[in-house]
Amino acid sequence: MHPSGVPHRVSRRATGVPRRDRSATLGRVSSVRIYTPRSRQVRNTLIALGFTLACGLVLAGNPTGRMLVYAYVGVVFFGFGALLFLVQLLRHRPALEIDADGINDRSSLISVGRLRWSDIDAVWLSTMTIRTPHGGTLTKRMLSVSPRDWSVVVARANPVKRFLIRLNSRSGYQPVNISEQALPYSLETLVDEMRRLNPRLVVETGRRQR
Repeated sequence: MHPSGVPHRVSRRATGVPRRDRSATLGRVSSVRIYTPRSRQVRNTLIALGFTLACGLVLAGNPTGRMLVYAYVGVVFFGFGALLFLVQLLRHRPALEIDADGINDRSSLISVGRLRWSDIDAVWLSTMTIRTPHGGTLTKRMLSVSPRDWSVVVARANPVKRFLIRLNSRSGYQPVNISEQALPYSLETLVDEMRRLNPRLVVETGRRQR
């Protein structure tokens, strides 16, 4: 109890466990802050810088046609991503915050930010398959968040994010996808944390991205 008589929050951090803010008087979890491990932030920054450099080298070779367009887009996109990852590394803000009002997602380049529980229709675990230029595939486990109104979510994003969200939607993906790679633990644990603060959250099973 604060000397003024007003309850205050006590923060506690443990390895592999989300940081929870509790009411000192009620002893209940009031919010959860989830941080991306610094090692992954460093890796993401280096990967983005590597792709930026690769696209720059393509431009240095005086490409034409589609290759020229792809190279310019790559430099802008990956360069912006590298800058953003570097800022996130230096500031080390939570990738995701969960409280009684909703979630605040900053886990990716196209995260839409704040979503109230009333904005969310349902969530489910999914797998995103990405094809590499060499013909291989990469898979990423995601928590897909289905909003009640897509237009509300898209309207909150800046023009670049809106373009990328619409591009994802054409491939059958939801506008909000939280990657397991941005978390210090499994998606199942994330769902448990979300349900702890919103027991009415609808979690669907057996649903897949297209």
